[in-house]
Amino acid sequence: MCGNLTADCLSSKALLASSWTAVAKGYEEVLVQRFRPWTNDALEKMERYLGDHTHLIQSPNQDEISALVLCCGPGQELLPIAKMIPNCKVFGTDLASGMVDRAKARIDRECQLRENSKYLSMISVDVGDATDLPAGLQHDVIFSAFGLQQIPHPIDAVRNWVRHLKPDGICTILYWPPSQPQNNRPPEDNCPFTLWGRLVRNRLGREGDECVWDDKLVDAIEGHADVLKDELIEHEICWNDATELFDGMSKAGPWHALRLRRGDQFVDELGARLIRFYSTGKREKLCHMFTARLIICKKRR
Repeated sequence: MCGNLTADCLSSKALLASSWTAVAKGYEEVLVQRFRPWTNDALEKMERYLGDHTHLIQSPNQDEISALVLCCGPGQELLPIAKMIPNCKVFGTDLASGMVDRAKARIDRECQLRENSKYLSMISVDVGDATDLPAGLQHDVIFSAFGLQQIPHPIDAVRNWVRHLKPDGICTILYWPPSQPQNNRPPEDNCPFTLWGRLVRNRLGREGDECVWDDKLVDAIEGHADVLKDELIEHEICWNDATELFDGMSKAGPWHALRLRRGDQFVDELGARLIRFYSTGKREKLCHMFTARLIICKKRR
């Protein structure tokens, strides 16, 4: 996110797993709906490219086709992908057991509907590490939304993801860049995520220095695959006020890991400064434009 600190700067895998398990319920209730415009765009654009590869969507053999959804969170993309690719086995994985539990519950709930019941046996979810995929397994489709910027060594992770594609397989990656593009606009000094990153870095010193890594992402992919799409997707996020934003991000989102690392007092003091920055003496809606990066690539034969 703009000014967000990546997991490699702040957090180990164990800390990430604990944090995302703790916030799983809140993330599903507070942030999934706010991030949906980006995930919907990514799914729609992926489906267009899958349509160009009919071998992925016309095979009569269920065992031939598989899709891996990495960092699947509470599982909001699993059923749409299963519907997108007939006879496809969809495997969702997440490092946090709490997210996996919610994803399983979501699939059970969604597949109670008669029109979805046939997909229940096609979708499975388990705890898994997106940086350490099982050797020897390859997939026709790999999809990840908003997990890449959270995991350690993201460039190595993406290189590994592409290696686990079958020839002609499609990998779709949606993530928050470590800094927000300017898009010919003035610097986003008032973006709350930019401000939060600045507050944390100032408080932590060098430990909180922002990790910039995605300038090497395409190079890592092109060693094994062709980039079909690389674009920025912009939508608006709105909150009732800065307090709602801070509570959502620090109690139900990526800022929560800092609570485990530094304690509630540390985070709440920074939160108070963030809220004061936006305080106008009356309750006002806080809206801002936000940009994600979408990359879709195809594994070379």
